[in-house]
Amino acid sequence: MRTGTSIEYYAPCTLGVEPALERELIHLGALEVESQPGGVRFRGDRRLGYTANLWLRSAIRVQELLDRFPAASPEELYKGAQRIDWAELMSVDDTLLIDSTVADSAIRHSKYAALVVKDGIVDWFRERLGRRPSVDRLRPTLPMKLVIRNNRASLWRNLSGPSLHKRGWRPIQVKSPLNESTAAGLLLMTGWDAKSTLVDPMCGSGTFVIEAALLAADRAPGRNRAFAFERWPDFDAALWESIKSAADDRAKASLPFAIQGADRHGGAIEIANKSAREAGVSDLVRFDRRDARDFAPREQPSIVVVNPPFGKRVGEGEGLVDSWRDLGNFLHESAVGAAAWVLCGNKDLTRHLGLKSNERHVVRNGQIDCRWLRYDVGAQAGHVARGERPAPWVTRFASRVPKQGRVLDLACGTGRHVALFTEQGHQVTAVDRDLSQLGAIADHTQVETIEADLEGGAWPLEGRRFDGIVVTNFLSRALLPKLLEALAEGGVLIYETFAVGQERFGKPTNSDFLLRPNELLDAFGSLEVVAFAHGEFREPKPAMRQRICALRPL
Repeated sequence: MRTGTSIEYYAPCTLGVEPALERELIHLGALEVESQPGGVRFRGDRRLGYTANLWLRSAIRVQELLDRFPAASPEELYKGAQRIDWAELMSVDDTLLIDSTVADSAIRHSKYAALVVKDGIVDWFRERLGRRPSVDRLRPTLPMKLVIRNNRASLWRNLSGPSLHKRGWRPIQVKSPLNESTAAGLLLMTGWDAKSTLVDPMCGSGTFVIEAALLAADRAPGRNRAFAFERWPDFDAALWESIKSAADDRAKASLPFAIQGADRHGGAIEIANKSAREAGVSDLVRFDRRDARDFAPREQPSIVVVNPPFGKRVGEGEGLVDSWRDLGNFLHESAVGAAAWVLCGNKDLTRHLGLKSNERHVVRNGQIDCRWLRYDVGAQAGHVARGERPAPWVTRFASRVPKQGRVLDLACGTGRHVALFTEQGHQVTAVDRDLSQLGAIADHTQVETIEADLEGGAWPLEGRRFDGIVVTNFLSRALLPKLLEALAEGGVLIYETFAVGQERFGKPTNSDFLLRPNELLDAFGSLEVVAFAHGEFREPKPAMRQRICALRPL
């Protein structure tokens, strides 16, 4: 029996979700956790190996190292396979299967390498017992993984058997669904607290929704399936039963918040509901047959996760732009204040959301290189449809303004930021030389309007203090000290305008209206700078800009 408290394991995963898997393993108590592209190496005892199979959400399988040995030639590879005591790992009546990978080695063909190791194993048994085990390509007793790199071989036994993404609850697959392990890894990467409402408005067969329910209910993803290690000679049945019993004790029967999915395809919703029943979470989730543009969640989501079509999967292509516009409308109308995470393999489609991503991760979904994109929807609901959108720099830091504080929008223009902050519950003072562009927002009960010449007239706000000050696309150097004085303790300044070098892109070209390098830092250096940027930016259109967010400490 293989024992010890420092067994070496390796858990492969989808390329890009390694950080999620690493955190999972650390949480389980793994030692010497080391992430590498496509997987995580770690150490632990037999209990950890069993527990990892039961609880890991983002792993594809769990492998245990059997041996490492030279493999510069077929002879060395055969000899290495023969030096293992195979009677500890299987009986002659058991079956085996070897999956192999070869790179940068004298042995170039992976199938040939697997054949050599297989010969070494069966010859080991034949020499001792006069009989040999057989190969089983469907359900081997002992599945193994052989890796040869730089003429060195490592041979692992696969504790999991079939991939861990096969949870045992999916009755049938729809076209190109999101792999369960990949979906769980992406969920973990969002930082979702598993205690607040989650929505997938294009849920397909429900993978995100079901995996979210399992996570929130603290249910082991592998509880409904069997594992290869359960058929091995050194299997510890009592240990395994204690691990499963502890998992059952942790599982929650209900959730105090909603996990919802919607899709326009009735067949996908039917499969999603059946899968939820098989997974034991049908009472924790809800699926609606709705197009994204018509879907109204029962509860305001705190997070949206979605894998919309992007034209590189089976059966996709028509109506892609409309689908992404529908998703954008859903986010703006029904997900205000939520963090939206969108998986995309076609960067040309994301612009139809009407949002600017502020976090991205490269992820491999099947054979497609994708981006896992975060959008902080903020309070832009409905504003895109009305016209000019709030500046991404402003929406990024708007939440830092103290709740129900008074905000000054200097040179407010069309009122895009007036609308943004009133929708967040702030009182807003809108100042400009011409307020005719404000429209109906000027009559809002939370809006004070002041018409004033900001370039040649007197400062209209003498002695007043604001919890938030917003300035975009405007520069009057004489007013910079006035803005500093007007910022209250605990208040936030958000400023963005054009900088020297803008002449290459268009107006303004007058240096009086272009910031010099670090000019905002110099003007507001007495504040606590949260973020600063200066350079060429491509969004919302190419321009040379300087940006700052700073606060006055209490």
